[in-house]
Amino acid sequence: MSASCTDRYVFLHQISWDNYNESGDLKAQVEEFKSYTGYYPESVHADQIYRTRENRKLCKEKGISMSGPPVC
Repeated sequence: MSASCTDRYVFLHQISWDNYNESGDLKAQVEEFKSYTGYYPESVHADQIYRTRENRKLCKEKGISMSGPPVC
């Protein structure tokens, strides 16, 4: 499940019970968040699978703080 929260509302981006690598979903989720709020999220709170080099670079370029230590 992937969701975002802003102004006391929670938006569901993706839900699946299938096995897949969800790290590729972050860019679309960030852009979808911007499309309905008008701004990028302040932070992304994600488990280790999301903290890829590509996703960390995306967050840095957009000024988004990402939770957790970087993947080595």
